[in-house]
This record gives sequence, C-alpha cells and structure tokens, in this order.
Amino acid sequence: MSVVVRLIEGNIKRTKRALSRVARETDKARQAAINRTLSWSRTRAERIIASDAKVPKKVAARRVRASKARRGRRDAVLFIGYNPIGLSNLRPRQTRRGVTAGKHRRPGAFIAPVRGGRIEVFKRLGAARYPLIRQEIKISGTARSSIARLLKVDSR
Repeated sequence: MSVVVRLIEGNIKRTKRALSRVARETDKARQAAINRTLSWSRTRAERIIASDAKVPKKVAARRVRASKARRGRRDAVLFIGYNPIGLSNLRPRQTRRGVTAGKHRRPGAFIAPVRGGRIEVFKRLGAARYPLIRQEIKISGTARSSIARLLKVDSR
C-alpha cells in the first residue's frame, strides 16, 4: 500500500489563503467574545456600585472605564475607581436643616461655589469658619468584594 501526494503550486497557495482567512475569523470571534464579556462585567459593576452607594447608575457609571480588545491588543481592561463620590454629583438642594442630595441627607452642610464655576457640598468641622470638609459618599468594602467576586480576581 502506498500513498501518493501530489503538490501543485496553485493548491498550496489556495490552502494558505483559506487557512489565513480562518485565523482572521477566529481572531474576530475571540475579540467579539472578550468585548461582550467586558460589556456585561461593566454593567454588573455599575449596578453593584449604584446599589451599594445609593446613587443613580448614571453617577456610578462615571467610576467605571473599559478598554476593548482590538486587533493589535488581545486583552480588555476594566478599570473601577473606588474613590468617594462627591454629593455635588447628585444635584444637591439646600434645606433649612442642611443639604439633601438624592437619598443622602447631611444636616449642617451647605452648598458653596468653587473655582471653575462648579458647586460643592461642605460641612464645618467646628464653630470656626475653617476647616471645611467636603461631603462625600464612600464606596464600601462590600461593593469591592462583590465586584471582585463577580470578576473572580483578588481585591486590592
């Protein structure tokens, strides 16, 4: 029994082209799968932060950044900022007792303009004029651990 393999130059070139096309399509499929997973993870992280800090999802979404996978870069990056959220991001309103911003109340606080034409929410530390403390909402450790569990990475 014998096997005869005849290689014709045209067949080799055609096979090479077909294999390179398959490789490109596989790369595109891998990239699409990574980006779909990234999008899902981003949405879940935004929901966890929003529910934990009791802020609208729109405000929590500013804390999450995503860099998609592309042809040149094969991985995707999800960055989550855990810095506190300022009450000024929640459309604060001055009341007689203090400031109300969303579901958060700060008795004794006040709204003041700062450089750049923005407003901030402050509270005095004592009876004196200064020091002032900027009022913020902390993103708790439960949100960090929930997101870490979601993404299956260790939280730092």
